[in-house]
Amino acid sequence: MNLLPEIYSPEKGIYHYRSMAKTNYRGYLKEDMVPLKKYFYVLRPLFSILWLEKYGTAAPIEFEKVLSLVTDNQILDEVNLLLERKKVSEEKMLAPAIPALNRYIENQLSRLEDIKVPKTDRNSEMEQLNGLFQAVLKNN
Repeated sequence: MNLLPEIYSPEKGIYHYRSMAKTNYRGYLKEDMVPLKKYFYVLRPLFSILWLEKYGTAAPIEFEKVLSLVTDNQILDEVNLLLERKKVSEEKMLAPAIPALNRYIENQLSRLEDIKVPKTDRNSEMEQLNGLFQAVLKNN
């Protein structure tokens, strides 16, 4: 039983991803030296919002799929460089902040502050989820 298309709320997804991006950006990427890995903790949610805005469905887990929606070549180049740097760096290594990515992040967060997302009517979602939960319990 695949309930995700019926119960997923793009509105809640956008607010969730925006909060994740904002929290991680403020907490990790506003210094001169930053953990490179944390860029992905901000960029993935922002790119997932692009997915939600374009398709209105849950964003895929695969980073490459959400990255495919980015049309700014400078940002794509910076992200690809970041992916290469991450492959060869230590997990907690600090590096200089990336100004182009920080500007992109700030612009996206600013844009999303006043976003108006159509509300979805999901009145029956709890009933459906409860039914799925009960079915799982019966089968175990």
